Amino acid sequence: KVRRYLGIAKRRAVEAERWGWTVPAGVGPGAVDLGAVTRRPQDALGRKVMILPGALRDLLSTIAVAVGGVTIGVLARVHGVSRIQAAALAESLVKRRLIYESGGSYRCTHRVIADMMREGLSPVRRQELHRALALSLEAAAGAEMSLDMATTMARHAERGGLPALAYRSALQAAEMLSVQGEPKEALVWIDLATSSASGASERQAVDAATAQILARAGW
Repeated sequence: KVRRYLGIAKRRAVEAERWGWTVPAGVGPGAVDLGAVTRRPQDALGRKVMILPGALRDLLSTIAVAVGGVTIGVLARVHGVSRIQAAALAESLVKRRLIYESGGSYRCTHRVIADMMREGLSPVRRQELHRALALSLEAAAGAEMSLDMATTMARHAERGGLPALAYRSALQAAEMLSVQGEPKEALVWIDLATSSASGASERQAVDAATAQILARAGW
């Protein structure tokens, strides 16, 4: 029995080191409490992130704040590096299984990772990342603005303290959704445009866009 309990304790210790489980103090012959051994993935992830080089940790923070995925081009602009450098950094995070690539965009592999990275940022830094993402998306979009780009840009611009950009991109998103026959969704972005509008002319433009959406929907 003693040998069996010692074997269990040793295996639990190895699992704790490898997977981030916590083993209660005093585990040993006659003191093994299997029900008290709990896995704590956040602690394991925290340790994994803390040992990352600064450049990798910064890139992971940006990907976490981006939420819906971010391309190499935008990451390169945000961090002021070449696309090749951004791709190399992203590849290192993929190998560590902290992010994955899908459809040309990078996302955190688990919500726990994204939440942990965002919560670890100060409000100022989080706002600056939103700002940088919004401006980088605007530069990357150019004249060809997709619905996904417009909505993502509006969201980041609002959270990044860029009301003028939030207003413009939210109006664009509302127009695109209205044309696609999605008036309810369009009005959601009209609300954002309204809260970001500055001056009488912009508010009048929002009112006109709202009237057009309602007319298209036959409301």
